[in-house]
Amino acid sequence: SAEWAVYLICPWLFLTASKFNAALKLLTIGGLFVGLASLEAQSDRGLDFTTDFGVVRCFLEFSIGLLLACTYLRLRDSTVSSWLGSDTHVAGSVLAVVAAIILAGRDTWVVVTFCQLLLALGMNEHRARALLSAAPLIFLGEISYSFYMCHTFVFHYLGLALERLPSFGVPGVPAVVGLLLSLALTILIATLMFRCVELPTRSYVRSVLGSR
Repeated sequence: SAEWAVYLICPWLFLTASKFNAALKLLTIGGLFVGLASLEAQSDRGLDFTTDFGVVRCFLEFSIGLLLACTYLRLRDSTVSSWLGSDTHVAGSVLAVVAAIILAGRDTWVVVTFCQLLLALGMNEHRARALLSAAPLIFLGEISYSFYMCHTFVFHYLGLALERLPSFGVPGVPAVVGLLLSLALTILIATLMFRCVELPTRSYVRSVLGSR
């Protein structure tokens, strides 16, 4: 419910953030990271909370994502894009993410390094782009939002239904089968949501905005 509440605000955030220049976007992202770190400092569970400060956490993280997308759109044709999208920067960003996960001890640093990695991958025109341009990955990218929106329900309720699945004497069989079925069903539902809900809604929003 915390995420759904923030989703209602995000379209207006995007319209506002799209008017910022690059420097203001980066400055605002920095301020949001500070806010996220301050919020994490109040918890002994990192950023793994939703029932108390979940709306605030989601607002900060979603705002960072929106501003990062706006920054990418502005910088992708600039002179710094060749460096930001270089294979060297992509590799360094991957190492930074791994280091943040293993060594940093703070979830905020993981968010920071993932943002760096996403920006690098988005601007890459070399090896990373060739890998990410594979048809299966493009398809998963297209349905990723719908996948995210429905995966919790599928995993939870299908997991309840499969709790009595026999293990056939092999430990872990129900868990593995449940995971594979959950992934397959989530991809199917996400594909339907993408085609029947997301695409029509996106077209409608664009037509409304385009008429103003």
